[in-house]
Order: sequence, then structure tokens, then C-alpha cells
Amino acid sequence: MFANELFNKDMTLFNEAIKTLDACENEVIAMGKLNEFGATYDWDLENEHLLMLQNKVQRRFL
Repeated sequence: MFANELFNKDMTLFNEAIKTLDACENEVIAMGKLNEFGATYDWDLENEHLLMLQNKVQRRFL
């Protein structure tokens, strides 16, 4: 779902992004990386899949 909507159906890019996010030291760094991905792939900031991914990233660092 996230790969299709946010990474143009490219599972390799999606998996690399998840590895990058998971390696971040804290939520601030991870959200910054997520914003970089968004700029690279021209994401709509109100896309429901993006909002869900942001939520998952935030929960990962609780």
C-alpha cells in the first residue's frame, strides 16, 4: 500500500526508505528523512497513506 502510493510501486525504494527510517536515532531525525522522501517523490502532504506512514513513524519512536 505505501509502496504503491508513495514510491511509485517500487518495492526496492520503499524497503530502502523503511531501513533508513528505522536506523534513525529519534523521531525528529526520522520525520526529517520522511520529509526528504516527500520532496523527492513530490508527495501530496494530505495523502492519507502519507499521514498513516507518518503516524507509524511517530509510534515507532514512542
